[in-house]
Amino acid sequence: MAYKYVVLGAGKTGIAAAYDLGAYGEASDILLVDSDAAAAKEAAAHVAKLLKGKKAKVKASSADFSKKADLAKAVKGADGVLSTLPGSHAGAAAQAALAAKAHYCDVGGGLEASKAVLKNANAARKAGVSMVPGCGLAPGLSSSLSMVAMMTLDFCREVRVYAGNLPHEPGAPLDYASALPVEALLARYREPGLSLHRGQIESVPAMTEREDVEISGVGKLEAAVTGDCATTCPTSFQNRLIAFEEKTLSYPGHFDRMHAMEAMGFLSDKPMQVNGAKLSPRELFLALANKAVGAREEKDVVVLRVAARGKKHGRPTEASYELVDRFDAATKISAAERAAAFPAAASLYLQVKGKVKPGAEPPEAALPHRDFVAEVRRRGLKILESVRTVDSV
Repeated sequence: MAYKYVVLGAGKTGIAAAYDLGAYGEASDILLVDSDAAAAKEAAAHVAKLLKGKKAKVKASSADFSKKADLAKAVKGADGVLSTLPGSHAGAAAQAALAAKAHYCDVGGGLEASKAVLKNANAARKAGVSMVPGCGLAPGLSSSLSMVAMMTLDFCREVRVYAGNLPHEPGAPLDYASALPVEALLARYREPGLSLHRGQIESVPAMTEREDVEISGVGKLEAAVTGDCATTCPTSFQNRLIAFEEKTLSYPGHFDRMHAMEAMGFLSDKPMQVNGAKLSPRELFLALANKAVGAREEKDVVVLRVAARGKKHGRPTEASYELVDRFDAATKISAAERAAAFPAAASLYLQVKGKVKPGAEPPEAALPHRDFVAEVRRRGLKILESVRTVDSV
């Protein structure tokens, strides 16, 4: 069977999502929609070139995403809608898909964005469509792998998730991948994360609870809680686990640098007088950092580790899953774009095939996890599994 897909947002992640749906999603038609008509046409042409030899027809359209009528027109006739738009558009995008009776998923835009989509649960159930917000790398693939790890054990006590997008090698100005805008980098260090500790959901300050993590093929990294670590998982797992933690991975030294910047006031929005002129330290930092980061093209690497501990056959056991993905030279799609777009596209493919029940639920509750992980692996993301006995839980 062939399906009609609409991808909202024709940036790099949208291009990666459209490519995936054309290559693996049994697509007959793919429509890339963007607020910039020229960008949409350029993206569609690029995807069509990547999909040369495939049956999918790739087209472009423009829309003002702040207008309900434009969104409705964009998704009309779609079997599935995949949004790569900022989280502020998630609620409207999901409602447009619902009105069109199309399945919906997105690559994630924060906890509040997911909540805006989940509000449509009853209406989606009645319409017979599924909605899965926050289905990129983390949350998304990490959420599903958490469930697989929990199912692998007879009893699971705790799950710990580590995820990061890094330059191919350390040495960049802030040792972070330029796929993430500097504004987003600063935002993740201003907001707290959420964790499950001793069965209770807790707000955890950003850049705290640091630890070293060794990743095969990458080396020693640092992990800390950040604003990205506020997801639906702690709530979903509250009655199943004693502990659930999510942390962001970086090269050693990155968090020390960001702490120093914060201590000196560079992350503050409060204007100050400098030689008679009013200046926001954060705006100055952004201007300088964007100039330094924007001047370089880099290959990146995405790292994900999900580790669950509990018991199997009466023995203390750890079930872990690890992904290390790198820039794809053949398609010129970065690791960050692959890791965000491919899981979302895999989810939407399962949704349009009827493998996800109608309604609106986060990935950890909605997806058929083993089928989903198999689909992600089919797209070339190599997920390694390890189940081993440990000294204690």
